[in-house]
This record gives sequence, C-alpha cells and structure tokens, in this order.
Amino acid sequence: MTKRYYCDEYISGAALLELTERPVRTREAYLLTLEACYNLKAVRPFPLKMMVESSNRCMLHCAMCPRDRMSRAQGDMPFELFAKVVDEAAAGGLYHLSMHQHGEPLMNERLPEMVQVAKARGIPVVNLTTNGILLDDIASRALIEARLDTLVVSFDGITRDAYTLLRGVERYYDRVRDNIRRFSQLRRAYGFSKPFLRIHALRAPQVTDEEVEAFRAEWRGVVDHVGVGEIAPYGEGNEMFDRERGAALARVPCRHLWQQLIVLRTGDVVPCCVDIDGQTAVGNVYEESLASIWMGERLQHMRAMHLAGRADELPGCAECVDVYCRAY
Repeated sequence: MTKRYYCDEYISGAALLELTERPVRTREAYLLTLEACYNLKAVRPFPLKMMVESSNRCMLHCAMCPRDRMSRAQGDMPFELFAKVVDEAAAGGLYHLSMHQHGEPLMNERLPEMVQVAKARGIPVVNLTTNGILLDDIASRALIEARLDTLVVSFDGITRDAYTLLRGVERYYDRVRDNIRRFSQLRRAYGFSKPFLRIHALRAPQVTDEEVEAFRAEWRGVVDHVGVGEIAPYGEGNEMFDRERGAALARVPCRHLWQQLIVLRTGDVVPCCVDIDGQTAVGNVYEESLASIWMGERLQHMRAMHLAGRADELPGCAECVDVYCRAY
C-alpha cells in the first residue's frame, strides 16, 4: 500500500482518510488531520481551525501590512456575536481558535473575557497574536487568568532601526520589550506554564545574521520560543515583497479552503487570511450557521475552481501570491 509522509510519521492512505473523519483531541492529531484534509481534498463536517477578527483597528501603519488599503469600516467584534460563534464552534468540534485577524486584538477591551468564554466552552487551543503595545500589567494578568493557551508577540524588525523601518515608529520599541519581560514575570508568579509565550520577528533586509543570533540569545530564558521569519507576501499591500517572483511560481489549490474559516468582525465569513476587504466572503453568521457555510455552495464552488486551475477567475484570488497558494 502506498504510504505518504506527514508530520514525522508514515501513514497509509486508508489511515489518512480515517484521520479526516474522526474527532481530534491532540495537537499531533490536529496537525496530521489538517495535512490529510488538504492532501486528500477532504472536507470535514466542521473546520478544525478558525480565526475571529476581535478587532480590525490598529495603532500602527506597518510597511509590510495592507491595512492602510482596507476599505471596510473599522471597529470591534460584538461580544454577543463572538459568543454565538464560539458556541457553534465548540459544538462542531473546533480544535484551534485564533483571536486575531486584520487588526490589534487588544484594542477590543473585552478580549480577555472572550478568551475566557472560549476556554469555558471547551475549545482545546485558543491563541492570540499581538504587537505587544497594549500588553500592560492589567491586560497581561487578564489574559493569564483567562487561561489563554498561546501568546505570540510580533516584534518585527529585530533591531531598533529595523523595528522603526517596519513599524513606521520608534517610540513603542522599548515599551514592547518591557511588556514582554513583564508578562513572562507575571506568568511565573502565577505558577502557570501557559500561555506559551512566543516572540515572532520578521527580519528586515538590513539585519545581519549576527544580529539575529544576538536577538535570539537576548530572549532565551525569557520566552518559550523565538521565531524569525522573512518578509512574505500579504495580499496586495506588501510592497517589501518581490511580487513578480511570487506571481511567476506555479499556483496550487489554496490550503485555506480545506483547513479553516475566518469570521470578520461584522459576521462575514471568509476562507482567506490575506483578504483584507472580505472579497472572498462565503456567508454571514447572522444569516446562516458556520457548518452550513463551511459545506455550502459558495465555498464548494471556490474549492472546485481551485482544483480545476481556475482560481484566477475568482475575486480575491486572481492576484494572490500568498505562500498558501503558490509552490514556494
């Protein structure tokens, strides 16, 4: 029997198909099932992964972010809408919930309460990515007490000059550094191992290998993990990425269509995390259930178009060079 390789395990084709159908309760099963669903193009009754746009407001104007081109009105997700989404997600067997999308989630003052509700409903993994500017003592304590699973602080640039280049402002550099250290101290004081604390930094072009290593060393023992990545495509707004190179690469069916849903702050549902204006909307949770949207005609049509090599005919997909739909 032909075997395929996923996540450090050899798994037979039959076992892969079974993975797409059974409940997921562990991280390893979650990762394996995401890969199986995409590679077999299998659609579970409900997605394992979702993102909610707790806020699409932000105080920054980052060089690599397309938010300044956003035409949607800006604001926060109503708490009642979030509760409705989480109730259905928990019932559907959701495993991983991210509390961010096109904005700074901590601008929503009810965010810690939202995290607490998601955990109380039994969502196994609830995570949050923040720029760290509003991660003060009060917010840190609230997130720790809400039992958030993972906190990722985006500290893009690495050096002070590079941070200023990417973020467009220097004045938050020291504040974010202090906030990360304070969060780590508070978590230790609570005696908790969670939230798992991670720094993720995009490396600016002028940053040297030596500066990257110094950055990693500085945070060793303070946070649980330091990730350093290259500047990647993000919708149509990232002028720091070589779009011609991305467009020249072969297109593949976008894995988002088989792996996740995103609920924008208005209730619109999109499959694409780089869709800043909701062009790929496939439904609205005020009008229909998440399960019916996930299995619905509009999303099935998008999947079929991608499989047929006709993604360029879809609004929001034609110009996309995201890593999830190109053979990087």
